[in-house]
Amino acid sequence: MKRVKLSELWDDVDLAIGGEKSASIRYAILEAHKILEHALVSQGYPGKTIQKKLLWAGYSLEDERGINMALEKQREILNSFDYQISDLEAKEIIFLYKKVVHEIVTKEKVSFKKKIIIFFKVFLSPKSIYFWRNLGTLFSVLLILKILNKTSIGQAIVGFINDFTDTILSWVSVVIIFVFVMIFVGISSYKSSRTGIKIRE
Repeated sequence: MKRVKLSELWDDVDLAIGGEKSASIRYAILEAHKILEHALVSQGYPGKTIQKKLLWAGYSLEDERGINMALEKQREILNSFDYQISDLEAKEIIFLYKKVVHEIVTKEKVSFKKKIIIFFKVFLSPKSIYFWRNLGTLFSVLLILKILNKTSIGQAIVGFINDFTDTILSWVSVVIIFVFVMIFVGISSYKSSRTGIKIRE
C-alpha cells in the first residue's frame, strides 16, 4: 500500500486553484474529489459510491451548504465541458473538501465492530430516515401479500414466496452464503491493502 502525506496530495490542488484559467479551477475541484475518495477508502468506509461512504462516515447529504454542495458542483463539472465557476465559489468548494478530508483522516480507522455500530445508526436507528423508509417498504410488502392472500392466484404466489424463502433461509444456504460473503470481504480487503493509498497527516 502506498503511503502519502495529506499535504502532498493538496499541493496540486492549491497550485491549480491559484491559476487564472477556468480549466485549472475545474481540475482543482476534480482532484479534491479524488482526495476525498482516497481518504474514505483509506479509513475503511464501505460503500460502492462516495455518497454511501460519506453516510457511513456520518455526513448528512441533506445539508445543501455542506459537502453535498461540493459533490453537486463536481458532478456538474464532469457533465459540462465548458462549465463556468467563479474563483470565490471554487475556493469555498475546495475548503469544504479539505475540511471533510481532514476530519476523516484524523478519525480512528473503521474496525469491523465500528462498522456494525455505524450500520445500526445509519439504517436501523429510529432517528435515521432510512429506518422509516425501510419500515414503510416492509409494511407495503406485507400489505400487498395480505391482499394477494385473499385470491386463489395470490395464494399461489404467496405459497411460492414462502417455499422460496424457506429454501433461501435454510441452514445450509445460510452457511454457504456466509462463507461466500467472508471470502468476498477478505479478497476485497486484500486488494485494497495492496493497491490502495494510505493517507496520513
